[in-house]
Amino acid sequence: MAEDIVSNESFIFKMSSSIGTYWVTLGRALGIKDSVLEMLDKENPKVIDKAYAMLKHWTAKNTNATIDELKIVLMELERNDLKKEVEKISSTLISKMTIADKKVNSQNLSLGNEQDLNVEEKKSIQETLTSSKQSLSSEHESTVTDEKPNQAQCYPMTRKKLGKLFIFNNMHNDEKTTHRLAAKYDVKKIKATFSKIEFEVVVYKPNSFEEMKKNLEEVLKEPYGEYNIFSIFFIAHGQDGKLFGPNETNNKKSFSILELKKMLEDNSWLKNIPKLVFCESCRGFDKDFQQMTLTNFEAKSNEKNVNTAKFADLFIGFSTAESFVSISMPSDNDVQMKNFYSPWVIELCKQIQEKYMTTDFLQIYQDLQRYMSSTPLLSNGEEVYFQMPELQSTLRYKLYLNMERKT
Repeated sequence: MAEDIVSNESFIFKMSSSIGTYWVTLGRALGIKDSVLEMLDKENPKVIDKAYAMLKHWTAKNTNATIDELKIVLMELERNDLKKEVEKISSTLISKMTIADKKVNSQNLSLGNEQDLNVEEKKSIQETLTSSKQSLSSEHESTVTDEKPNQAQCYPMTRKKLGKLFIFNNMHNDEKTTHRLAAKYDVKKIKATFSKIEFEVVVYKPNSFEEMKKNLEEVLKEPYGEYNIFSIFFIAHGQDGKLFGPNETNNKKSFSILELKKMLEDNSWLKNIPKLVFCESCRGFDKDFQQMTLTNFEAKSNEKNVNTAKFADLFIGFSTAESFVSISMPSDNDVQMKNFYSPWVIELCKQIQEKYMTTDFLQIYQDLQRYMSSTPLLSNGEEVYFQMPELQSTLRYKLYLNMERKT
């Protein structure tokens, strides 16, 4: 059965999402000619479609295509992450098909013992069982490829390019606190995630508040007629609704979220398109410690909505709730405490990578909230530490990042 999985539509679809921009390198390693890869590149506008077409071509033209062969090639390319993804997806599909086989075989045994059924009745039941098996075997695929959303309920993707993201890393020179070294890793993760879903990404590393403000003003004066989505990601110190400039921790050199909203509103190119803002920063000094004796870690999100029409089509995702700190954590087995990361950034990128093809963006962020609000990050004696991401949203329509766009 494993040999059949490699050409299974659900397997190819899921792997295409994981492969992303690596599809050309993998295609060459699988023996596909450059001329064929160039043709697939021209025929398919989206990265995931290119990866999908490459895998379909490989399985169709290579009679010896198997899961094992794919895993061997990935090991040779030192892509153990993709090898594990192959194992995970194929294992899930095989399990589902095995269950379907057992169910059908069990029903067949029962069918053979029914002496009172005539030939036509047995034939009818057998057809029903076969249909049931096919339904079970495609169950995984149906959960991945949701029905296409109603276009009238979604933001139209009619502009040439999907989106543009600007990352402002205000922590890149911050040596006051070692854990802020997480910014370097976080920027790398954010850039890779958004590039994979076809965003253009620009990174700013300002050295002063004045430079940051100038960069931001320049960004918000540019024309964005080609883009369907505009996005800014801040990594900075913050408190009381304000974001600080590079290496600043006082209110004298900061700007408020309200100021940012007004700046976004002033750019006519951004009217009626979704604007996504992300803030990895503290919003106060409180820490959310709870007693270990709790048996239920559930926490409800504290959603805030900007209801004024003037600031429509705006989403702001905060790494933590108002008045609380945003934590950075050392990597596993980091004895010297040199490699830190933001759990919020990691989970945000993970949720986007896993769900951007099938899920409304607002739902993706709410899934992030549910996960982080119920998953303790640190323990401190008899207490555990939580972090509650928060959002403000005036998005008027559903936002899918996989809808067809005019090219």
